[in-house]
Amino acid sequence: MFSFRIKRTVITVDIGFLAVIAVISINSGKFSGVSFASCMIHEAGHLAAILMTGVNVRRISFTLTGIRIKRSAEKICSDFT
Repeated sequence: MFSFRIKRTVITVDIGFLAVIAVISINSGKFSGVSFASCMIHEAGHLAAILMTGVNVRRISFTLTGIRIKRSAEKICSDFT
């Protein structure tokens, strides 16, 4: 697993996640990129909704079982509130 930080959010990527993506890409052929992109856009929608409500995101984890977004209890100042 490796991790990095963007501002106050820690992003972790599990090696198992990358392995699953690799296997799906090899077996699925030409539509694997579209499937992966649609999943990322879907998760980005969750992230956008969280940020629009003014809640901090503490961690985004890409694991073998899926993508998890952990929110913080504290709110951020935003133009949406």
